[in-house]
Amino acid sequence: MTATPLAAAIHLWCGDFANQPLAFAHLLDAADRTGAALDLDAVEVIPRAEAARRLAPYLGDDTAAIPGATLVLLAAPPGTPAPFGDTDRLRYLGCRDGQALRARAGWT
Repeated sequence: MTATPLAAAIHLWCGDFANQPLAFAHLLDAADRTGAALDLDAVEVIPRAEAARRLAPYLGDDTAAIPGATLVLLAAPPGTPAPFGDTDRLRYLGCRDGQALRARAGWT
């Protein structure tokens, strides 16, 4: 199967989690509180140690200025608002235009 690059809104949060499962659980709780549906296939939870390498295609060299031990990215169709803002464990850093690789040719 070939991945298809699609234009995307890349929403970015930072926080501190002991592991990825805890970060995903918090994301699901935060989305549930706002009534939003999350496509976990479009979520990346990235430890700080891997941030520069994994975020360079999206943010260039700006990753050093991003706080937090864990970074969370959510790719969504262009123009899609964030499903939630700040939470008790995450700080919303905004949205950037980018690309997401998807297994299908569209977002639906």
